[in-house]
Amino acid sequence: MATCPYCLEQIAEHARKCRHCHSVLDGSGKDDKDGRRSGELADFVIKFVGFAVGVLTALGAIAAIVVAIIGFKSLRTRSRARSAN
Repeated sequence: MATCPYCLEQIAEHARKCRHCHSVLDGSGKDDKDGRRSGELADFVIKFVGFAVGVLTALGAIAAIVVAIIGFKSLRTRSRARSAN
C-alpha cells in the first residue's frame, strides 16, 4: 500500500488515480522547477484568479456607486438651476 500525496489516504502501490480524491498520480514524485507539485501550483493559480476576480468586482461596484452619486448630484443641480429660471 502507498499513500496518496494529495489526500494522504491509502491507495494501491501502482495506482494511477486516487480512489478517494480522484487525483491523477504520475508516479514520478518529482516536483516542478519551483519546488511545488503541479497540482499545488494549479490550486494556487485557481485561488489567486478567484481572489483577483472578487477584488475587481468589488472595485467595480464601488466605482458604479461613486458614478451614480456624482450623476444624481449633477441632476439635482440642473433641476435647481431650471427651477430658478
